[in-house]
Amino acid sequence: MLTKQQAVPLVKQSFRCKDTIFILGLEPAPILSHNAPSPFLPRVLDWITTFFQLWDNNPKHIITHTELFIIGSNNENKKTNFAIYKDMGGSASRASWGDRFSFSESFNYYTQDNIHRWRAIPIHGHDLARRTRECIDATHIDTQYSTPSYLFSCPPLRAFAGLRNPKASAHCASLSARIIQNVLTEESSDRTFFNKHVAAWYNPTTLCQVARKKWRANTFETKSDRTKFDYLFNTVHIENVTQEDCDAAIGYACNAIRCAENDEDIRIAEQNLAKVLLKTKFRSFVNVKRTPS
Repeated sequence: MLTKQQAVPLVKQSFRCKDTIFILGLEPAPILSHNAPSPFLPRVLDWITTFFQLWDNNPKHIITHTELFIIGSNNENKKTNFAIYKDMGGSASRASWGDRFSFSESFNYYTQDNIHRWRAIPIHGHDLARRTRECIDATHIDTQYSTPSYLFSCPPLRAFAGLRNPKASAHCASLSARIIQNVLTEESSDRTFFNKHVAAWYNPTTLCQVARKKWRANTFETKSDRTKFDYLFNTVHIENVTQEDCDAAIGYACNAIRCAENDEDIRIAEQNLAKVLLKTKFRSFVNVKRTPS
């Protein structure tokens, strides 16, 4: 039986990096586990973030951190991840591109410590990658991190989110929402989804929920290739893989999110998309297994 999404007449179109950005969402790490991937203090911050969001979210669906991921060409590869980083390298809690960290710090953070906790959701819009980079560089670099701002993205103080200064300090999701609202043009159907609330209203979980709902409601299907997707997962080093092949693999992973039939299938599809994106960023990583689907 076809799912509701699969039953909708679809328009086929090629997946293009320049028209797509992604929300990367990080699931919480166990706070008391001796085998947890991150130090104890970041896990405490994860717990605090989770606690704030339990008022209106299922604990199984909690996301504790979000950032924007933009696929880069050869001269843009350093500007792929943008977020407020609060626990890497001992630096101040401020927004920046991920290239402020060394390769080993980034590699460990994204592919070794947290690889099975990342989820990714696409956002589509005309020339969206370029416009997002330009918006970030012009307006959002060095935005300060604010833990208290989580209070305004969860009930009951969420009702007062509109009183927050739209240029004030932020947490990861409210900053991501601020950027998305700025770059989506009026002709984009995604704009109405993300502009229903002010940016301060969003927490990491609700931002991912809105993006997921919009992507699964799309009436187009990206041209994709399962063979390219499998190859990308099964090959350790992909330096010689063309951008066209990467796009076909990413397109397949994006379609899997739209066609998933239940919450667990959606979660797996988002995890697999995140792994494909991170592999295109670092061009290789080892000891990373695909989440079964």
